[in-house]
Amino acid sequence: MKILVCETEAWELEHLERLGDEHELVFIEERVTRDNAADFADVDIVSSFIYSDLDGRVLEKLENLQFISTRSTGADHIDVDYCRSRGIVVSNVPSYGSTTVAEHVFALILAISRSLPA
Repeated sequence: MKILVCETEAWELEHLERLGDEHELVFIEERVTRDNAADFADVDIVSSFIYSDLDGRVLEKLENLQFISTRSTGADHIDVDYCRSRGIVVSNVPSYGSTTVAEHVFALILAISRSLPA
């Protein structure tokens, strides 16, 4: 399968490149848009973050698309109704960042209680 991994950062590549043993991977730093979607018409899977606007006009250019995996909790950047009509499976990461957000909140509470910002 051909997998497009978009919106990638250097620290992610080390982990994602391991998938290349069994699949053809295409890594891009930019997001998928109406302007560049046709360049990836032959991909079977798209792995995106939150900046690619995967609406119907973008998705119709991805002719072989079978699966979208967003590396985020929210999927509001994906036209899920369009995907359902074409049989494209969409997945997300429901608990993405839940621990780090809670830790950050407690760090802010401690900082405020000890007047650290001042």
